[in-house]
Amino acid sequence: MAALALPFAADLTLLDDNLEYRMGSRWQRTVITAPTLQTLNPVAQRAAYATGIIGISGGTAFYLGKFGGAHLIATNHHVCETGGQCAGYTVWFPLINRTYKMPMFVGTMKEVDLTILKIEVPAADEPMLAKIARNFSFKRTP
Repeated sequence: MAALALPFAADLTLLDDNLEYRMGSRWQRTVITAPTLQTLNPVAQRAAYATGIIGISGGTAFYLGKFGGAHLIATNHHVCETGGQCAGYTVWFPLINRTYKMPMFVGTMKEVDLTILKIEVPAADEPMLAKIARNFSFKRTP
């Protein structure tokens, strides 16, 4: 299977036996290594690259994209229930070896276990993140 074409060189040396980076549901997680990453379909590869780890909690976050000029990540409500719990900390994306500060808590929905946070991204990293983002196409209704 072809690898996802990215406009940067991913540091796959981070994916060694010492880093048990996993992807998937709790009971069916796949250990992501350099060889297994190359076997994933492009959608799964993009999801792996867009998956981060929140520094304060170790919870999982996902890069959503840039909306209204703000780079956003999603995590679970139980990971970041309030702004004071996560805002100001960092999120690390292991497959691209980038860490970004989370300066702003955008909001949370306890009912669906979802929290959205803003991350600070240097302009130089924007093309790389645009390649792994899965932006949503919202349609306005009259």
